[in-house]
Amino acid sequence: MFGHLVPACTPGSVLHDPAQIGIKAAVKQPGGVGSRLSAPKDVVIWPAANGNCWSPDMLPVNAPLAVLEWKCDRPGKAKQNPDGGVLRRLSMARCRGGAWEDEWLVLPAGET
Repeated sequence: MFGHLVPACTPGSVLHDPAQIGIKAAVKQPGGVGSRLSAPKDVVIWPAANGNCWSPDMLPVNAPLAVLEWKCDRPGKAKQNPDGGVLRRLSMARCRGGAWEDEWLVLPAGET
């Protein structure tokens, strides 16, 4: 992931510093999702370098620019699709103005 994102860092652009990129970074959970206040996400892009979701009181309040989350169902560990094949997908959530669009982009098995 770094090999693709770091070269895209350009001064003056939205992604301007490699330190904006977080791997397995905690992100505030959307309202009504589970009982935890935060959850780790695979790749997180923060608005500023060294960003995170935490307030000084250690509450998850800060929103990222983007979250990339991979999901892969494996035989014996997750659901399988109806034809018996292994279901694989890549999904991306988008955070815009602090509001989450969960599964904003989903690429099913045939497109990954």
